[in-house]
Amino acid sequence: MLKKTLIAASALTMVTLATAPAKADGFYFGFYGNGGGFGIHSDHRKPRYVQPRTVHRAMTRNQIRRHLRQRGFRDFRKIRRRGGDYIVVAEARRGQLVRLRVNAYTGRIERRKRVG
Repeated sequence: MLKKTLIAASALTMVTLATAPAKADGFYFGFYGNGGGFGIHSDHRKPRYVQPRTVHRAMTRNQIRRHLRQRGFRDFRKIRRRGGDYIVVAEARRGQLVRLRVNAYTGRIERRKRVG
């Protein structure tokens, strides 16, 4: 009799806990890797965005030069830094002289203008 009572009590407890609503304090969604990552947190208010853990540093002139060489540019005449960009005067593949505005953090060419 005691055994049946314990089994019934434990089954009733399990059913009660299984049907109780779960309290959700919030959620987290994100990606992290070796170089940092990003994510979104929410605690039933407004979502807030998490900044990457690492601080990105600007590329050096040599890194910019190497990056542009891989894309076919040669004979770099000027490489100077202006804020978050580099202004580069170089020769394009077909021998045209071009002025490039290159993002100092990503190396992406943001603007290209033919000079000569």
